[in-house]
Amino acid sequence: MSKKLVSDLIVDYLERRGVTELFGLCGHTVIGMLDALERSEKLHYVGTRHEAVATTAADGYARVTHKAAVAMCHLGPGLTNAITGVANASLDSIPMVLIAGDVPSYYFGRHPHQEVQMHADGDQYRMLEPICKRCWRVDDVEALPNILDRAFRLAESGRPGPVLVDIPMDMFSREMEEDLWDRTYKDSHVTMRPAIDPEAAKAIAKKLVEAENPVLHAGGGILLAQASEELAALAEFLDIPVSRTLMGQGCLSDHHPLLVGQTGFWGLEFTHSLTTQADVILGLGTRFGEADSSSWYQGVTFDPDKTTFLQIDIDPNEIGRNYPVEIGAVGDLKIGLKQILEEVKKICPEGKSKPELRAKIAETKAAFKKSNEDISNDSRFPMTPQRILKDVKEVIPEDAYIFTDVGWNKNGVAQELGVQAEVHVKIDTGMGRYGFLPDELDQLLPIFRYMPGLHVTGIYTHLHSAFCSQKATIAQAEAFQRVLDQLHAAGCETGMAHMLNSAGLLKYPQYAMDGVRVGSAILGRVSVHGNFGLTRIGECQATVEELRWLPKGHSCGYGAGWIAKKPTRVAVFSVGWYHGFGVEMGNDLFRFRDCLRGVLRNLRQMIFKKHITVTVNGKKCRVLGHIGMLHTCVDVTNVPCAVGDPAVFDLKPLLLKGIEVVYR
Repeated sequence: MSKKLVSDLIVDYLERRGVTELFGLCGHTVIGMLDALERSEKLHYVGTRHEAVATTAADGYARVTHKAAVAMCHLGPGLTNAITGVANASLDSIPMVLIAGDVPSYYFGRHPHQEVQMHADGDQYRMLEPICKRCWRVDDVEALPNILDRAFRLAESGRPGPVLVDIPMDMFSREMEEDLWDRTYKDSHVTMRPAIDPEAAKAIAKKLVEAENPVLHAGGGILLAQASEELAALAEFLDIPVSRTLMGQGCLSDHHPLLVGQTGFWGLEFTHSLTTQADVILGLGTRFGEADSSSWYQGVTFDPDKTTFLQIDIDPNEIGRNYPVEIGAVGDLKIGLKQILEEVKKICPEGKSKPELRAKIAETKAAFKKSNEDISNDSRFPMTPQRILKDVKEVIPEDAYIFTDVGWNKNGVAQELGVQAEVHVKIDTGMGRYGFLPDELDQLLPIFRYMPGLHVTGIYTHLHSAFCSQKATIAQAEAFQRVLDQLHAAGCETGMAHMLNSAGLLKYPQYAMDGVRVGSAILGRVSVHGNFGLTRIGECQATVEELRWLPKGHSCGYGAGWIAKKPTRVAVFSVGWYHGFGVEMGNDLFRFRDCLRGVLRNLRQMIFKKHITVTVNGKKCRVLGHIGMLHTCVDVTNVPCAVGDPAVFDLKPLLLKGIEVVYR
């Protein structure tokens, strides 16, 4: 049997659980862990300048990853500083495992430096008992594997929340038999979530179907359960409006046609007109708290005299907390909503349609936006909050997260910001670079329905053979139209549809749709043949933009110049003949002589096995198909690489209608 330091064994355990980030602030009681973390190649230590920052960062990380985040702190004041972030995670049901260093076990009760003695020797862990699901102090190092397994399972299961594992300083530096950790290798690290009672699902489904004015009221539990898709499916099948709490922001896109917005102190009059007049309200992962219920004043946000309340929550303590509940069900919301929809379809197979309701919701949203236009564009000093929110929205990246303080900062963002990036979705009908394949509808629908940070304003594809193949172009157009038809049938607003490039506009104007993309025709076609006195002046470095697997038979590049004979891993680079890469090959595809040159070039490649290459991580990789204006696809099936890895491109000078582009 072999031995390892306990600190190394803890790091090994965290790596097996898939933990990649550990947030903390150093201190002498956790120095052994810091030493072990330095030896890890998988676990990244995120050092902060205050323990509250470490636990708050872990809180945010857990919200994004939907798994327990790990934080680590020093003893005494280090642990007390960490309390604010832990308490916030606890109140918002966020899973977190906090590892705290403590005084050496052999010094318990002797008043060593920074020891906490509240009611017993070395009992600092008890300070967190009111805000943690469980607190452990490791008194026997051999119990540590079992404690860590239980800690993670408890943090992530049921109603999630933080746990504390308090470890005396000396235990990190002890040696321990590795086989004592065997149980952690056998543990699945997964706890299956419970369904709701089948009878409850049937009863709730019957209530929703029979209701005249039902409302689905979504809280933060929807996000914790990752149940946005199931919420949308139920709402859309019966055309039920969805209200949300402050913590429920993001449960559906703000642009979803059935989302009516936030309730409570900062809710809109229209939202409250639906919730107060509802005959049935199904509460989903919400406590019906004060702010979301307008201090429970009857008839302001909710009216229990008119409304039958139903409620589903993972925590039985929340059922019926603030309003009388006719049907209460305990279980996972993602599973429970699927169960309810199945029962709904048995009772009402055709579903329900309420176009007037959808129209009213859309009208109200537009009116609210218009009502804020003047103040959102106000240039007075100091700036109005609405102007700040508008400007932030315009520049914020699509994957950004917004953190606010309390007060109007929080309320304004929740009510008005609706942070969204406007995007066009690409459908890959044969170009082989970027986009969703035509048969990936299951991946497309969430973009339109369940991603609150994205507002789809357009959809497009790119023609690869408009200059040379009518058959291929028609096939692409038909494939694109099928995707549009499927999305429209699913109730998705696709926005502007466009597919024509320069060649497409010249030869197939019937496919103009809502817009065209004229690129090469504006820039001028590039042909560099013979000796023009131009010399190779250097190389260009670019990074891998995207990695994707193309299935057997899929084409790549203009003219479908390459067909995959087997599944191929493709790297896409934002470098093309516009930058001078491959211009010597003659890319003026509108000219017959260049098409002929292309045929001869392909023959030479077949005979002499010569291909254009790009150097990726020191290895030559073949360019697939014809080089595009701004993109190049490269075969990296057998080359280890990742997004962001560098590659080297050979360049030649570029001529655009007599204008020389000088590379520096």
